[in-house]
Amino acid sequence: STNGRDAENEAYAIGYEYASRARRYNLSYVDAAKAFLFFRDKLVESVIKVYTEANVPARRATEVYTKMHTFTDDILISLLETYRKLENANH
Repeated sequence: STNGRDAENEAYAIGYEYASRARRYNLSYVDAAKAFLFFRDKLVESVIKVYTEANVPARRATEVYTKMHTFTDDILISLLETYRKLENANH
């Protein structure tokens, strides 16, 4: 689907940006991944809180959580792949 492809492209772009910044600030790829996971955890906690307070039906909430995890997984994979490519390019 176009939305799926758009999300993949956006996830790749975000991962690329995070990797570029991590390299610029001399973070290891492990620290870059930890920083991203910290961000992801805060995002997920916020969405769960809002959905719970808004009484969003469980089925709908589960769909959103699944999409959110797929999207953020794709970002993390892009971050790690890009970090490796940037590291190899500088050696």
